[in-house]
Amino acid sequence: MKASVTPVAFLLLACGSAADVTASDGGGSTLDAAASDGRSAVEADGGGLRDGSSEGGVVVEAGACAIPRVAGVQHVTCSGVALTIAAPVACVSQPCGIILDIHGLSMNAEVEDANTRLRANGNAAGYVVVQPDAPQSSSLGPTWFDSDDTAVWSAFTSVRGAFATDAKRVHVTGFSQGGYMTWRLICAHADVLASAAPGAAGQAGCPAGNFNGSCSFAGADKPSSPIDVLFVAGTKDAIVPAWCSAPQVASVVAAWGGQKQKIAGDITYERDRYVGNAGNTFEVLTHAYATDPFGPLATNQGHCMPGADAHTGTVWDALGCTAPNAFVWGQEVLAFFIAHPRK
Repeated sequence: MKASVTPVAFLLLACGSAADVTASDGGGSTLDAAASDGRSAVEADGGGLRDGSSEGGVVVEAGACAIPRVAGVQHVTCSGVALTIAAPVACVSQPCGIILDIHGLSMNAEVEDANTRLRANGNAAGYVVVQPDAPQSSSLGPTWFDSDDTAVWSAFTSVRGAFATDAKRVHVTGFSQGGYMTWRLICAHADVLASAAPGAAGQAGCPAGNFNGSCSFAGADKPSSPIDVLFVAGTKDAIVPAWCSAPQVASVVAAWGGQKQKIAGDITYERDRYVGNAGNTFEVLTHAYATDPFGPLATNQGHCMPGADAHTGTVWDALGCTAPNAFVWGQEVLAFFIAHPRK
């Protein structure tokens, strides 16, 4: 997480008005909602749409981006953030859950999805899946900074409004740099989120030189209320070491309460559960897995995604922990979200 580390070894995870919208309607056709002057089609027609009204499959909220409510995969720029949105047919006509899935440093939405498989699996389970792309904002490639949180959340909120999603099933996950953003969004938006799943991310600024904040769960820097959280960390992680992730776990427990209950595990991993004072669930998956010691991400060691099996033809196909793994992170995230809607 230091700026001096090469993109291959440095794996931190990771949206004005709507300008460019291309959407697949599921049949291979493309919808273009962009006006020639950079405004969305709805903005360009003179407006007149009231908050919550719709036209041509687009639902517009006051101050929000115009996003087509269509099934399939679409690529939208909203609040300055490029988004890939995947929605099942059912979510066009009825409220569905929604998941924000945030990629890591030097990665993008396609690589993130290849490792989490949340588009296909989330859609099959009745969720709209939103995956943002970080801007090319550093020498390391696509990079998330704390200052991006507002735009990402604004864009995500626009998608939620466009699809009239179920307010009890709003979730966020991210790995590495995306995990740090997930912690910050938990801190800032616990009033909206049902549950969250940060991965491979610890305390703010840890290790030294990390340019990402987190959520300290202390003082003013804490969620407005407890929510259900699933967290994964590697004991052999060389990018976000255990001395960064373990104190983050301790901070959550100190703020929300709960006694450690080991509910699963073997010599390679452990699953612990804390039931907080408010009845919320905090589950921690700790593993001793690592990347291929002879692969392109060998220096990551335990900074890997359990069970991931990407086939993108890029270096990020090596992000998965070397098999065998006792669990698949993307599947664990989806199962947790299904089991933990907002109470």
